[in-house]
Amino acid sequence: MRLPATTARVAAATAVTGLAVATFALTGPDTADAAGQHRPAKHRGWATAAPSATGAPLPTTPAAPSATPTVPPGAPSPTAAATTAAPDPTPTATPLPTGSPFVSPTPTARPTASPTSPAPTGTAPTWQDDFDSASVPLGSWTGCRADGPLQTSHCTGLPAAVDAKWWAYPSGWQDTSKNGTYDPARTLSIADGQLNIHLNRDAAGTWVAAPTPKLPQNTTYGTYEVTWKATCATGYKVAWLLWPDSYTWPRDGEVDFPEGDLCGDVGAFVHRQGATSGGDQDAYDTGVPVAGARHVSRIEWQANDLKFYLDGKLVGHSTSRVPNTPMHWVLQSETSLGGAAPAVGSSADIAIDSVRFWKAG
Repeated sequence: MRLPATTARVAAATAVTGLAVATFALTGPDTADAAGQHRPAKHRGWATAAPSATGAPLPTTPAAPSATPTVPPGAPSPTAAATTAAPDPTPTATPLPTGSPFVSPTPTARPTASPTSPAPTGTAPTWQDDFDSASVPLGSWTGCRADGPLQTSHCTGLPAAVDAKWWAYPSGWQDTSKNGTYDPARTLSIADGQLNIHLNRDAAGTWVAAPTPKLPQNTTYGTYEVTWKATCATGYKVAWLLWPDSYTWPRDGEVDFPEGDLCGDVGAFVHRQGATSGGDQDAYDTGVPVAGARHVSRIEWQANDLKFYLDGKLVGHSTSRVPNTPMHWVLQSETSLGGAAPAVGSSADIAIDSVRFWKAG
């Protein structure tokens, strides 16, 4: 998680990050801590603690010292000292805004040959989706709820082949900045071999998404790869992450890649095992714009070794206090914490060609 170099950044770095999947016997969609971080309500079947979303976009100019300064690729950031913010109580449920028409997505054209990198061991992925099995028109990704673990949770509006592989944050949850509302029906579609995430704002609200692959349960270590392309639009970001199944944060760490404002650069972050504050992390700035080009992002997570690759190039490597407990993967795409909120009528598209996972040995 990258947080702006301000007093607020130091405070927010101490907040729980990661918006991992939470409970659906909801009294309210979420809570917020003192730093403004998203904190969804608890999921009875997965955890007893309630996490929140990742932080703000990468800074683009030098700033005052803070919890997580930008460092060159390959170099870990220093540890910050900060105090922990206490969560607010869970509010009563807020109804989802009504009357918002579905917005037709503008998918990015799929190339004849997408950039790829070789499989970690030359073997077939443990889990993969190239989005060729079924189409899902915008408006069809509905009925998302939890039934115990992620692997047995469903979005009832999906075709069976898609529901078997995917879930998403339910409609009505607010995102990190509170400027956006998760609604898979308004944002997610599958067509022409792509999953399209259509972040957008209309007169009724700002709509964001967090599709969640149903990887094998209790996964510790592996390789996570996405081939994707995004458009630039002010006020939106990606924060694709591995979040601890224990929901014990910051102790059990967090892995974020790619993370960054859609009009900024790609960043990578490792919240360290055994951390006592959100600023206890390694941070890597790739210097590569999020939007424009098609990218292949890869996380290679092993015991005491975590590597980040962007388009086949190593952009970050951590070997100290690497997270070592089971995690699940969330392609969290939402509004930015810093800068202007999305304008009415604005939109951004993230076209995903493939998602692949190889479980470690």
